[in-house]
Amino acid sequence: MELLVVFDNRAAHPAFKCGWGYSVFLRPYGLLFDTGSETASLIHNLSLAGVSLAEIDTIFLSHFHWDHAGGLLGLLPRLDKPPRVVLHRGFSPRFAAEVARLGGEVVFLDEEGPLGPGLFTTGALEAPTPEAALILPAEGV
Repeated sequence: MELLVVFDNRAAHPAFKCGWGYSVFLRPYGLLFDTGSETASLIHNLSLAGVSLAEIDTIFLSHFHWDHAGGLLGLLPRLDKPPRVVLHRGFSPRFAAEVARLGGEVVFLDEEGPLGPGLFTTGALEAPTPEAALILPAEGV
């Protein structure tokens, strides 16, 4: 399994664009975990990391803060195929409707089983800002 950090507030390589937020691509799952705060840098960094937009099958958002979900709405129209967008009930219905309007197949965590072989979520964790995390396999896929 590869975990490619494609958006962060610091970059290990000078060609990568930094921004507030976080996003990581999980290969071979085709899963983008969070989308950083804006789309242009996310797409730039995905390309530099050798990730084709065609590889993105699933987008999983941890919580409804702009620095983790801000790149999503601009990314969706640029994808070749509609991705599954996994949200939890802490996301507003208006946001979910906009994701669907832009081509995402919205799936809520309470309707979702495993995200891939050995890849699970914590489900929505109640907090002032509800969020969810990924649970990765201890060994490679």
